[in-house]
Amino acid sequence: MANDFCTCLKEEDWPCIKKEVNGFLNSLNTREDEQNNFEKIKTWLASFPCVSEVAAAPGEIRTDPPIKEFIVKINTAEGEATKTIPIRFSSKKYEINID
Repeated sequence: MANDFCTCLKEEDWPCIKKEVNGFLNSLNTREDEQNNFEKIKTWLASFPCVSEVAAAPGEIRTDPPIKEFIVKINTAEGEATKTIPIRFSSKKYEINID
């Protein structure tokens, strides 16, 4: 799965990224502290071999529900690339914010 997710990131295959990210997000307890869940998301993203760095963007995008962006730096054949993964979060559900 790790190599598949890395391929998805490198090729910007957003349906694949959405499937993998939402699969992980479904394992989170949305009743836990948001900051704790954000740390879990960062740790999960950083666990992939192609990922060199993960940071949570400061603040949130004020939508209903709000969106937290995670900045992911990945290693590619051309060098380092940066991807932004937006996560919509509420007390009921976390999900990636792409269509």
